[in-house]
Amino acid sequence: MVYGILILWKRFSNSYMKNELMPEIERHCIKHGIYSQAAYDDYQKNKFAENSLYIYHGYAESDIPVGIEYEVIARMGEYGVIQSDSVQKWHSRVLSFFTQYPVQPFYQADSGYHGLSLIQFEKEIPPMIYELEEVAQKRPMDWTTRICLGSKEGIQRMINKDMALRELAKILKDFDIKHINDLYSISNSLDINNYNQMLCDIIRKIKEEKNKRKLYQVIDEQIIKKYKLNQKETEEIIDKSLDSFWQKRLQL
Repeated sequence: MVYGILILWKRFSNSYMKNELMPEIERHCIKHGIYSQAAYDDYQKNKFAENSLYIYHGYAESDIPVGIEYEVIARMGEYGVIQSDSVQKWHSRVLSFFTQYPVQPFYQADSGYHGLSLIQFEKEIPPMIYELEEVAQKRPMDWTTRICLGSKEGIQRMINKDMALRELAKILKDFDIKHINDLYSISNSLDINNYNQMLCDIIRKIKEEKNKRKLYQVIDEQIIKKYKLNQKETEEIIDKSLDSFWQKRLQL
């Protein structure tokens, strides 16, 4: 099974972990019982592991198990776009995941949730990690800096999707102006209250119309094949691009 990338938001200071969070974890384990004995034992064995940091991570794309290993690290810019020139080969391994509340060791990061993790880096902690804001006291957190861990293939696929999205946006921008009235007529014939269904119907109708085939031929030749996108990725970038295109050009 292929697991998604792990997005890192914050790093915790050693003193805060030792004086605040670790005692809190123990209190929760006593009060609520240990969720996973194996996860708790791994945490006790590794909680002061060399070249490791406690990290607050973002929403997991899929369930990610403890022990997962990542090959590369990279910065994420605005809108979650990976900065391709920042990708570095740097091996890492997740030693522990923790439930969000009450905080205690768990055997995986659940899909759709964010929380605490203990991550160990090979040889040394990468300098890039120190760009994350350090948490030294309990307070509400925001996340302006994001760094991600992933496999070489997974990171490259995300970069490919971002590049394809930019190219598709340009194709739509340059799309012959004479088609705008046709698109506008199509949009008016659909139920604007069901926006997601409307986009799907517009995409379907455009595909069916003979005079729009050239656009999709260009998309297929210049983007889908070029970046080796699968069907799901193709649908994602087309949905995003067309959504933006119609909002700006057709004032939906």
